[in-house]
Amino acid sequence: MNKFGYQTNWDRLTNKVEYLEKSTYETVKHAYENLLRFIWFEEKFRVLLDNFYEFEKDIYDIYQNCVSVSIVKNQIEMGQEGINLLNRRLLNFTASARMYIDEIEYDTTKIFKNSTNVEINKNLKKFKSQKYDSNVSYQLLELIRNICQHKGLLIRGITLVEPLTGESSITPIFVNIRYSDLKQNDNFKNKIKNKEVLERFNSNDLNIVHHIRSYIKDLFSIHEHYRELMSSDIELRVNTIKDQLKQIEAIKLSFEEVAFFESNEDFSNYKGILIDKRYIEKYETSLSKNKLSFDKYFLNKDTAPFRIINESFTSNTDINLNMIY
Repeated sequence: MNKFGYQTNWDRLTNKVEYLEKSTYETVKHAYENLLRFIWFEEKFRVLLDNFYEFEKDIYDIYQNCVSVSIVKNQIEMGQEGINLLNRRLLNFTASARMYIDEIEYDTTKIFKNSTNVEINKNLKKFKSQKYDSNVSYQLLELIRNICQHKGLLIRGITLVEPLTGESSITPIFVNIRYSDLKQNDNFKNKIKNKEVLERFNSNDLNIVHHIRSYIKDLFSIHEHYRELMSSDIELRVNTIKDQLKQIEAIKLSFEEVAFFESNEDFSNYKGILIDKRYIEKYETSLSKNKLSFDKYFLNKDTAPFRIINESFTSNTDINLNMIY
């Protein structure tokens, strides 16, 4: 490959080629490929957030549907169907969380493969380890993901809390996993570092709602830390692309895309990248969108690590699904 250049949309129609220095081509190519990695990493985080919100929306809908019916048999049937749905949501959420955690290190390594900033991955691993070691909910969700993936479903029941007067200050639905199911797993002792935090609760019904919320807060904190570590690098990549596009815009008709290429002498062999100007805006938009929000469904209400109801003047209904772990 000894030719380097670019073509805009209009250039391709007229079969015109503009040539570049090899160093310019490689700089722009590296910058855009890393921008795409940043964009797709934000998309992976969006998948995680969406799965979290779907779980929260479903517990909201299940609760509203169950308490709206007066026939106990119908309420139980709705609740049991809801348990199946929540198991599916839990599987989706934990799988997307695992993908996110695995990919954050992979993407960072790819982005900084030729970078002088060799401390990025070390810093990120340390930050993740600190979050994991200090939060039993993080540890639980890692264990639960492994169990769901290899052994099946864990949510056995829900508890509906209906205030007899006024409005409940807690999330009025508990989603229950048997703590004893987790303890008999072979990985329990290795995964759960803060067992004493859980053992002080005199209950076998672990409330997964609380632990998912605690876990997602840590993942969001990791994501924010990742963004901070990457901020100077992404600014450099974006500015590199913008500067090159400005030079092209000064001499070319309006365009949305421009192809940068490397080729042999007779163009019988070539490769390159297609830069879409809108992807810069896409990245900047994703930063503002991928925020953790606790202002809808029951997310503004407190919840507990186990099925513990402290409020008086409530009617509490347990709906269970017979399962064998």
